[in-house]
Formats: sequence, C-alpha cells, structure tokens
Amino acid sequence: MNWNSVTSVQIVISDLNEIAADAYRHRIRSHLKKGGHGAYDRSNGGFEYSLPKKFSRNSRARFEVAQVSADLISLRAISLENPSCFVAASINERGRLKDISFPESTQIPQPVPAAARIPDAPAVFHSPKAARSPALFFEEQ
Repeated sequence: MNWNSVTSVQIVISDLNEIAADAYRHRIRSHLKKGGHGAYDRSNGGFEYSLPKKFSRNSRARFEVAQVSADLISLRAISLENPSCFVAASINERGRLKDISFPESTQIPQPVPAAARIPDAPAVFHSPKAARSPALFFEEQ
C-alpha cells in the first residue's frame, strides 16, 4: 500500500472510524454485557476498552491503542511497509475521530487545485477500450 496517496490515507482513516464505532458500542454497553458502562475505562464500574483482534491488523496497517481514559481513546495506525508512516487519532466521548495527525515524515499529497489544472482537460480519463466493450452481467449463448 502506498501511504503517499490521498486515497490510501483515507482508507486507513476509514479503518480508524470502524474502530471508533466499536469503541463507542463498548462505551454505551452495560457492564453486565462486558461493556464500559458509560466510559472507555473502568471509572464507571465497567470494563476497559481493548482493541479486538479483528481490528489489530489488516493488509494496510497495524492498529494500536496508545491510551484509554473515561472519555478519550488515543489510537495509532502504523504502516506495514514503512513503520515511520502512521496516522494518530483520538476517539471522543461520542465515538467520533478527532485530532487526526500525521508525522512530519509522512508526505500526504494534496489534491491539485482547480486553478492549476490543465484547461479543457477531461476530469476523468476513460480508455477507449473500456468505453467500447460493454460489461456483461450474464452469460451469452
């Protein structure tokens, strides 16, 4: 995976959002159901959030919980190809990502501004071959 593309980083942030949703479900679950009982940590008598195994690693990155408090979880997504590339984020009390940051060594390319684009260039390039051959969703006889 190329962490130097906007799309790749967006996919990793999407993964972090899935973790945030799981953490929030844990937070609102009762301690009787092994949830946080209103907190991410044990402060309300519930269980502390820990990263489930299914979220610890995928083909793009490995994920880790850096810190857990009652209303905040700090996360990191670390590139499998280059450990110096990572995304750090926090999950707030409402289960949303905030404070998303990248290290200085991670160069995230910015989209090309409209003023810098080539005039009269198509926004999306379609290869002639793909435009001529229709997609078949059934087998012809």
